[in-house]
Amino acid sequence: MGSYSVTKADQVELWHSKSEVDEDSLSIFLERDRRVRPDPTQAEDDYDPDYAFMAAIFEYAVPADQMKERLDALGFTLPRARADFERVLASECDMVRDWVKGGESFTSVDELAFLEAANFGVWQKALKEVVRKKIPFWHQERLDKLPAAAPLRYHNDYGVLGAFTDPRLFLRAYLATVTSTREVVLDVSDLVHGGYYEPDQRICDDARRRWAETHPIYGSIVVLTEGRSDSRILSAAFQKMCPHLADLFGFLDFEGLRVEGSAETLAKTIRAFVGARLSSRVIALFDNDTAGAEALGTLNELSLPANIKVMALPSSSIAASYPTAGPQGLTTMDVNGLAASIELFLGVEALSSDGGDLFPVRWTGWRPKVQRYQGAVESKERIQSAFFELLDRAPNAHAARDRFPDLARVIDQLSFAFAGE
Repeated sequence: MGSYSVTKADQVELWHSKSEVDEDSLSIFLERDRRVRPDPTQAEDDYDPDYAFMAAIFEYAVPADQMKERLDALGFTLPRARADFERVLASECDMVRDWVKGGESFTSVDELAFLEAANFGVWQKALKEVVRKKIPFWHQERLDKLPAAAPLRYHNDYGVLGAFTDPRLFLRAYLATVTSTREVVLDVSDLVHGGYYEPDQRICDDARRRWAETHPIYGSIVVLTEGRSDSRILSAAFQKMCPHLADLFGFLDFEGLRVEGSAETLAKTIRAFVGARLSSRVIALFDNDTAGAEALGTLNELSLPANIKVMALPSSSIAASYPTAGPQGLTTMDVNGLAASIELFLGVEALSSDGGDLFPVRWTGWRPKVQRYQGAVESKERIQSAFFELLDRAPNAHAARDRFPDLARVIDQLSFAFAGE
């Protein structure tokens, strides 16, 4: 009969894969989601110590709300799921319409009329009823006996999943419909017990290493910044503010690669990636300052592929009224677009000296291409050191987001850069 992995929402089995975990499931789970627990239906004492793993359940589990965010970050959004459903439904109607015209016996005018009147809302209502009655999605005989389940019937081998071209879009639609779902689980127990995977094998990590060579679109989303400190700050913020998304993103190791960091270099890198037709997903994040605007301007003529996003840091609330130092002394002004580097997103406490004054932005030069001055905040290393200490003190993601709201908006901007696809 074989061994299977099962992807499910709570106890509702959504889809399965024989002999190995399917790549669609692996792409939405991470090694940090892994958990091993005793199987309540098995007695470990009944097994030889070398086979005690047979009495355990091996699975990857993610809370439903975090899975929705993870799917959105990967581009499997609810609007995209709805649009995909409508395209599949239209194709199904065309096929059944041709069958009716041809006089085929396995369909009817009534079925065609039903399909033509269906929509995403009708599908959601049917799905809720099937889940409420605990009817397995693949049990066609029981589905056929439930009139309310008619919108879930598709003339293909995928049953309920047949309404979508990708199971991850189906999952996103499912989570928006069955809102009581607590968690999404990838159960690999059967495959471990069957010897297809070792009990301690890091299945998700192994897949991502393989994809790095063969399927880069499944791999991490690479975030490129102007320099080492930006990458260190954003990487740490991801881990603290949304650990369920952190492993979906990778940051360039400036220090290890000895790569020069600047807005100009970042723009050159993006041009090189476009020219090389890189297939990995990449986000280039520029500072919200004059140099960043100038570098972004050089990319305006490029036709960027869908897998590459370029953006600047958003406006910082702190930067909207910030002390600056120049030839005319200290003045307070909005430095967004002029000097808002990542440090201006790290909170008042990190940006303040021992005396409680904000470290000022100092103007460094005039940029004729964009007709404005470039500025940089003083004491960057001290600001960064204070930030890391404060971030480390935050007891959880919620507390970290509350303490650094400007930085949280940057993390959200990166997290959902591909959500509009």
